[in-house]
Amino acid sequence: MNVSKIVIPFEACALAKTAHVVSVSKLYEYTDNKRGDKQIGNTYEVCFIRNGFEKQKIKCEGEVQPSITNEAIQSAGGSVEVEVIDFVGRIYASSSNSNSNSSSKGELTAKAKAVIPVKKV
Repeated sequence: MNVSKIVIPFEACALAKTAHVVSVSKLYEYTDNKRGDKQIGNTYEVCFIRNGFEKQKIKCEGEVQPSITNEAIQSAGGSVEVEVIDFVGRIYASSSNSNSNSSSKGELTAKAKAVIPVKKV
């Protein structure tokens, strides 16, 4: 079984229906592992408060303007509660090769259609 094809729902990751955005950054197009100049969306770093305060980056491709800015996040005290629309979480194998000991662990990659503040900010 290819575990990267298994979709993990938002609520299984967050253990809640919402999360808290702590930062937002531009998402750029990559070609041959090199970042280009073309912005293709935004990346939101969210905190899953009910899941041990785990942080996760969620990519929203096709979004030119973020639904929330870093300034608004700071004005709100450092985080803003959000809903995540059409979340798709997947596991991929991340390997490290330190001191000739090769190991692999599962990492979560996530994307969504949108990340929307619960309350207007």
